[in-house]
Amino acid sequence: MPLIGKTYYCGNEGKLKVYDHTTSTWTNKSVSGSPSFYDVRADPNNPNKIILGGIGYLSKSVDSGTTLVTCTGNWGTYTPTIHRISYTNNNSIIYTVGMGGVAKSTDGGVSFNRLNSFTGVIGLQCYAIHFISDLVGIASQESKLYKTSDGGVSWLPLYTGNVIDSAFPNDYITSLHLSADATTIVATTARKIFRSTDGGLGFSMVNYYGTTVAAMGKSPKYTNLAWSSDNVLIASAGNGNVLYSYNAGASWINTVGMIPSTTTDSKSGSTLFQGFTTSGAPVGFFNSDDDVTIYRLEQVNLTTFTASVSDTYTKSVRAMTSSVANVTCYVLTPCGQTGDILIASNTEFSSYLDGFVNIDGSCFYVTESEDCSNTIHVVYSNIISVANCAACDPPEPIYALRDCIALEQTQYTTVALTPGISGYVGQVLYIAGYPNTCWLVVEQSGDSPQAITILNNFGTCPECAGQLPGPPPVYELTNCLDPLDILYTYNSQFAEPAELDQVVKITQDTDPKSCWKVEEIPFDDQVISNLTIYVDEEGVLQIFKDCECCLPAPDPAPIKYTRVIPKPDRKFYQIQQSQCDITANIRFADGYYRLFKQLKYGISNQCDGINLERLWIRKNLSDLAMINDPTACTIPTPVVPVICPEPSGNPFIPPPPR
Repeated sequence: MPLIGKTYYCGNEGKLKVYDHTTSTWTNKSVSGSPSFYDVRADPNNPNKIILGGIGYLSKSVDSGTTLVTCTGNWGTYTPTIHRISYTNNNSIIYTVGMGGVAKSTDGGVSFNRLNSFTGVIGLQCYAIHFISDLVGIASQESKLYKTSDGGVSWLPLYTGNVIDSAFPNDYITSLHLSADATTIVATTARKIFRSTDGGLGFSMVNYYGTTVAAMGKSPKYTNLAWSSDNVLIASAGNGNVLYSYNAGASWINTVGMIPSTTTDSKSGSTLFQGFTTSGAPVGFFNSDDDVTIYRLEQVNLTTFTASVSDTYTKSVRAMTSSVANVTCYVLTPCGQTGDILIASNTEFSSYLDGFVNIDGSCFYVTESEDCSNTIHVVYSNIISVANCAACDPPEPIYALRDCIALEQTQYTTVALTPGISGYVGQVLYIAGYPNTCWLVVEQSGDSPQAITILNNFGTCPECAGQLPGPPPVYELTNCLDPLDILYTYNSQFAEPAELDQVVKITQDTDPKSCWKVEEIPFDDQVISNLTIYVDEEGVLQIFKDCECCLPAPDPAPIKYTRVIPKPDRKFYQIQQSQCDITANIRFADGYYRLFKQLKYGISNQCDGINLERLWIRKNLSDLAMINDPTACTIPTPVVPVICPEPSGNPFIPPPPR
């Protein structure tokens, strides 16, 4: 946030004054020799450093103007009259514009030399200049505009090289402002304010004060343009008037009447509006057109300034400037996501940082802002710290419904639960769920508010009692899966399903698979619920013929698999194979392996032309040879017993030797 440190103004006969905002005093720094000054600019980061320019004059001071040192360089030869001075974001780079073109300093103002690249010619009047960086800036030459993006090495004519005001081509451009993104340009002439939003390709007039003295009160001139941000600009408009814009020059508010008007025509009518007071209020100074009174301006709101006499000066005031420094600003985010987010300059918001405040009944969350280019000063009557957003909101009123007969029987509701209930205060209601009761509505605190369905309203309790209808039909809903789960409702939406003995799904059911059989029954003090039939994504009421049609189809029963171990169908009796069988098996395996390679990998050769059917037959013959019992078909030879002769002799007496 720009915070003013010191303010300077200069004018004819060597007059230079400085205002110290810490002491609120003006100090005379007039220069001997009575030179005529056109502009004074303060270093944005050092309020004691200034550059002062005028007719044949360009000097620098590092002590608030007490000591002035003439700037060296060829500016005196080629740009002898200095009309405007522009600092950049690099304090070593400073530009001036005047009679003869543009001059540049690269050493903080010690020396200035003319930029030969600028199209200015000695004798042509160049009144305005504004640089937003050490490379990017705009400058005027009479009624035309030029832009550089390389620090003055080259210049591009804007508006296709045309004069900005074709109706008054001799009305020179007197002041310029270029936005930080180099897209919006605001330019003033003697009669009008022009604006471009495309970097200077096209311009439109946004303010016009007329061409005659009568149109303005005196001769028209927008002699100076100042700003506190890209959005907040101020311009002098003659006759003590100040024009103020809070939307980057798109529209302007005339502060006529806030500053005393004068009758003396002046040569300047300068303004300054470049900062904020220590309290965060936007502040500026204005030189009245009589060239005598310096008014201090302080912004109250978007359309109002206060003006107070700050100084008197007997000579023409040509220019004003002030030093600024970056300090903190604050983001005010409205609670409830309604309203505009504000970037506030008020320093008192530091006490509420990262907390909630109630400002004249509206709640905001306060945080520190990283961007202070579009700050405003928030004007309010009352501010207090609160715990949260809810603390700012008034409690929602609760409405009590009292039984006209048994007054101790009371129900409670709110507008959120029962829309429109506030309009029935003092009236008597007939509501769903209580067919024999009339209820008087009053605003009263209470517990457990609930939604209420209003069926009819009456002026008094007797009027309601005399027109009580008979008990309404009750619709009983029985859960298809749990006959003990029963709900009751008055909603006539269930009349047709009850008549047709149908089944429905209901919106209030937490289980989307549940289905409810509908039946109409007499009222018997059942607990009534507010139920509705569920509507699917296609907008179709979910009503079914019966529970079977409503309930989802049951999952199919899992298939049971019985493990069966089959008996072997082949018994191999042979233990050993013949060489013939072995050869048949090898050829079979080799043949099918070649077939596998050919099918899977595409590998084949000239030897692969085998007859797989013959191999298969031989393989099966080999298997059959092993399966069949080789003795199954053999006819056995009968066994002929051999009868041995009977032994002779005594077995206990050895035979005689032979």
